[in-house]
This record gives sequence, structure tokens and C-alpha cells, in this order.
Amino acid sequence: MSLTLEQIPIHGITIADIQKIVSDTIKECRAIAKILYLDVNYLYSFDIADLYYIYKFTDMIREDSKLAEDWLRYLEIWYSGQSVNLFGVEIKPLQITRTFDRVPNEFMEMVAQIFVGQGPRSFDAMKFHAVGDGATVGATPSPADTTLQHEVDRIDVTLEAGGGGITRRGSTFFCIGNHDTFMESATITETGIFDRDVPNAGAEGEPIIDDRMGDHSIFPSAVDHNKGQNAIGSTTVIFQCSS
Repeated sequence: MSLTLEQIPIHGITIADIQKIVSDTIKECRAIAKILYLDVNYLYSFDIADLYYIYKFTDMIREDSKLAEDWLRYLEIWYSGQSVNLFGVEIKPLQITRTFDRVPNEFMEMVAQIFVGQGPRSFDAMKFHAVGDGATVGATPSPADTTLQHEVDRIDVTLEAGGGGITRRGSTFFCIGNHDTFMESATITETGIFDRDVPNAGAEGEPIIDDRMGDHSIFPSAVDHNKGQNAIGSTTVIFQCSS
């Protein structure tokens, strides 16, 4: 199995790593699916002086999904420690980290339900991106996860200019979440994507709102956010792989 998108390689992942993810996914599936979902996640921070260019480019992806491939290429360049020229300016994140894992059972169960005619005909968009500081750096998220360990901020990536966006290229899904520079200061260690704008909770006397998690990632290193001084961002790329 080779994970590439239009000849964009994902560096630093071995065949053995991929095989372990696939084997673990098969073991955890409650139904025998024909598709496996693997994801790569990037977590990064940018200086506020670079945000105009980052936001401008990620807004363009909303209009042209082909640019998602360029964004993935830029993320890999940044992850390798190099800079990228955006609109004539050399840009490099303050910090960047990456993790490679699989989507949680909650997402795969939704797919399995559709396969047997038990679920909705379509999903609500996984357009809500969350960051958190509760996970231990380097830990492995459980396939049973439905929430972040401690959520700090959640945004609708499609709502505002500069917020990021969701798109797809072929069978590959992208969620880009650009969190506001005035988000509360935190040391971010985990991210997630959801189909609702609030966590699974309800006020007294009100019904519980069930959000569904499409991805949970815990990173090998933390990324620091200082309110008003930099901005946290994250990108989730989910590959659909035939099993």
C-alpha cells in the first residue's frame, strides 16, 4: 500500500507502520468493511505576521479543491524544516508536528451502518475542528474515543474568512482548522474533528446534543499557543484505502 496524493509523498512512514495501522483497524472493526480510513494530522503555529498569507491561501482552497494538494505539499515541506514561498513571502511555522494514525470507531461504525442500510443516507459535514491540551504527548488515541481529553477551542472551519475549510480530492478528505489568535493560551497536544459545534453535553432540562467524532489525534510533541501573539492551526487528511 502506498499513501500518495497526486505524487505527493508522506515522508517518514514505513510499510510496517501502515501495516500495523491496517491490522489494528481490522481487529477493532465491528463489521467487515470494504474501506479502511487512515489519517495524517499536522499541528502547527504561525507568527501573526504570516497569518494574512496563510488565511488567504486556505480560503482559496474553498474555491479550488486542487489547491488542497499544494497545501499538503507545503505541510510536508514545513515538516521537513524548510520554508515555503507564499505570494512572494518566505513563510515557515514557529512549530510543527505530525502524527499518523486511524480514525475512531465512532466514524467507522457510521460507515458500517450505511453499508447495511441502518444509518442515514449521508453524514453531517465534519466541519468542526477542535484543539485540546489534555492528552499526554506521544500517547496513542483509543479507537473508542468520542471526545478530546480536554477541549480548549472548537471552530466551524467554513464559517469565517481565514478559518480554514473542508474539501476533498478524489476519495481523500481534508479539514483545515485555523484557530483565532485570541484563543486562550494553551499547550496543544490533541486535535479532533466533529459534526456538531458543541461537545456531547446539555444544560439541565435540555436534550443532550450528540456530536460524532470523525478523528482524534494525539501528537508526539506539543505546540504552544500564546494568546494574541501567534495562532494555532491544524490539518487532518483522511485517506480511504480499499481493504
